[in-house]
Amino acid sequence: ATGFFNTNFKGKGEAAAAALEKYDVVCVHVEATDEAGHDGDPETKVYSLEQIDEHIVGPLHEAAKKYGDYRILVTPDHPTPCRLKTHTHENVPWLMCGTGLQSNGIGVYTEAEAAKSAVHFENGFEMMEFFIN
Repeated sequence: ATGFFNTNFKGKGEAAAAALEKYDVVCVHVEATDEAGHDGDPETKVYSLEQIDEHIVGPLHEAAKKYGDYRILVTPDHPTPCRLKTHTHENVPWLMCGTGLQSNGIGVYTEAEAAKSAVHFENGFEMMEFFIN
């Protein structure tokens, strides 16, 4: 699977769910939203996010519940706004759910909502520390 907009999103989700049987940590990389940003193509970016949600995040969340304590983190490595077609340094939206976590009340996955959040991480290792603990 390439990870681009035409990737097998369902296959990625199924493989990730199956990997939970053997591994404590599973990473799924999808490049589709980044490439859509570079192409200046908001329709493909939205389509890709919808596919990720439906075929990867949703099924992975359901599968993880079977194993007791779990956590899921969904995040891009950087923003790539369609209007700029390049990487930027703004806040990125992220989603974290699972055992011991409570909602922060943000119900939309956007860069604008990420900027409003009271929870920010200057460095990736800080996010991982928060995620693990």
